[in-house]
Amino acid sequence: MILQETRLVDLHGTLISDTDGTPVAGVLIWRKNLSGDRYSQVGVTDREGRFSIQNVWEHEVRELMLRHTDVDGQQKRAVSAEELKTGQITWKVPVLPPAPVIRIRLMGVRDGKRVPLTEGFTGRTWDKEFLPVLRCAPVLRDRESGNVTGLGTPRSHEIDERGVCLIKRLPSAEFVIQSLEVGVPGSREATAYYPVAGDMGFVVPTEGAAVVEVETVLAPEPLEFTIRGKVLDQSTALPAAGARIQAGVSSGLGLSSKTTTTDRDGTFSLRVPPSFVELYVEGVGFVPASESLYVTSDTSAEFQLERIYVYAGCVVDLDGVPVQLASLLLEREGQHWQSNSDRQGQFLFGSLPPGEYSLHVTGPTHFPVRQEIKVTGDVRDATVTLEKGAVLTGHLRFDQGIRPNACLSLLFVDSETLCVDSLGLVDEAARHGSLVRKKRLTVYLQQHEGKDADSKVVALYELGELTVDKDETTQDFHVTKQMLEKPLDREEVPFH
Repeated sequence: MILQETRLVDLHGTLISDTDGTPVAGVLIWRKNLSGDRYSQVGVTDREGRFSIQNVWEHEVRELMLRHTDVDGQQKRAVSAEELKTGQITWKVPVLPPAPVIRIRLMGVRDGKRVPLTEGFTGRTWDKEFLPVLRCAPVLRDRESGNVTGLGTPRSHEIDERGVCLIKRLPSAEFVIQSLEVGVPGSREATAYYPVAGDMGFVVPTEGAAVVEVETVLAPEPLEFTIRGKVLDQSTALPAAGARIQAGVSSGLGLSSKTTTTDRDGTFSLRVPPSFVELYVEGVGFVPASESLYVTSDTSAEFQLERIYVYAGCVVDLDGVPVQLASLLLEREGQHWQSNSDRQGQFLFGSLPPGEYSLHVTGPTHFPVRQEIKVTGDVRDATVTLEKGAVLTGHLRFDQGIRPNACLSLLFVDSETLCVDSLGLVDEAARHGSLVRKKRLTVYLQQHEGKDADSKVVALYELGELTVDKDETTQDFHVTKQMLEKPLDREEVPFH
């Protein structure tokens, strides 16, 4: 470990505009942490643009950063050794031109009269734990007629403890105040929505530093709508009782959620604020389902859930001996399910929707098989039979002066039936490995056009015959110059 000599320092700075030298007030200053990937807040500039960082180790203030609505983009600045020595720093930043400020004062209602929001707010206790934000959306109008055609994407703005919302640098447009949202940032607890009592909007001026004063009244109770729905078994159309419904609610404070379950009739009911809602439904023995809704009034939803089934059984060889560690793969419409056989050859797929599947099964030393199956209910006694093979390994031995520069493979043909038995690969070190059947085989060497064994065969040579009668056999094959000078005609070789 390298130890670095360091000392505690005080750093006093001034933040000014790089155009006219005027101080920039109300800007948060951050310093980079030792980890190098995060920043910690260290101060805020006063009316004269001054800030102080006191009693910190000098190696912890090597870089400063700031973000502010009045400053053009995120700004970073290294602190020089001379500035650390003197304890003084002047930071010039690009300041944006003056822009209108929208000051919205929110009012509550008590005994039919307007009162400050903090007095007329009927929801949670107004404290720092719950963050209120105000949602404002731009008004969309037809260019020719000037008629309102809808609202654009709303933005969320923080509200202080006095019930005042200051909004800076909104684009020049007409806006409407939609609602107040109150919730815990980052919490899964549902957000409460308090709508504006009546239409209330404002217009952002095109230029200048004017302050636009707006006063609006919020409804005394939060706005919610009801989602009523039903969950059915798709195969029987009977109610799915006890299914769990989760509603993910998207708001200006993030994502919150509400949950409920279906009754014996398969029905459910949820109260949610006006927002985008993602309904997720799951039940024991069913495939989960989901639906997205934009809730602006009471609405309904219906789900028909697919049943899931069990497909289980045993993998055996031709003698009925269980095959352990067999690999099983089910495919259906681009989806995959995997399983492996245990010591008794047993396998299990536990959550399959009804339908047709392709089943691929391979064993450690067995030839692979493929079966088409149809799942319409639980199956627990399926049998998959694999043929055991023999492992054949060895090397290709080349005459002196022969250096293979192409992809090679071995082709094994049944000497009696002239049927192709299997294919073996040859690696760059001229080693081969194959799974073959126990019988007399004729062995051919194939030369490929490309760099892998799936490419076209351009030359074929006969290496001789071999009798395989053991589970594991080692056999080297000799490749001579004379053999390579006389490749076989593929069409005249008697195998298929």
